Amino acid sequence: MTATYEELRRLADDIAAITPSDKKFKVEIDGPEIFTTMMSPTTTHGMIVLRLRRQIESQTPEMVALSDTNMENPHVEKLRVPDLMALPEGALDPSSDAVNAESVELVAEVVSKTNPENDYMTKLAAYPVMGIPTYLLVDPRKGTITVYSDPVGGSYRASHTYSFGENVTVGCWVIDTSGFPRY
Repeated sequence: MTATYEELRRLADDIAAITPSDKKFKVEIDGPEIFTTMMSPTTTHGMIVLRLRRQIESQTPEMVALSDTNMENPHVEKLRVPDLMALPEGALDPSSDAVNAESVELVAEVVSKTNPENDYMTKLAAYPVMGIPTYLLVDPRKGTITVYSDPVGGSYRASHTYSFGENVTVGCWVIDTSGFPRY
């Protein structure tokens, strides 16, 4: 018997609740599967997320950029915890423990050293299905930033790759990547 999304969501919450405080896990749901990933971001990873957040919020004060926060679209049975997401502050619902993916305008992921496939394959497949209009993929291993946009039929129709050091238009933002460190 297959569990419903609501049952998986409760299980994800239970797993997160029993995680020791000195360990940090992301609990995510993809259709009938629930999985965890251990978070062990490097300083480089954290610096890029911080610099992205500052640029997004300074250019659009009506928006918030949240890190490591649950984002879900129960209609497609997906729960993700992106490195960074941007959405209008008015779309936040303090009574919910997850952001509604349909209100998110941008998701950014910084590719990890140890599991790049998660960002390049798994999340690239999940985000357009969840209704995310723009997916920003920052790869400190290669010194590149890729902007995926125009989601149609469960995939992004457009992608453009740039090198660190360039100013990159991402949705309504222009991101200065000159301060992004590499691994």
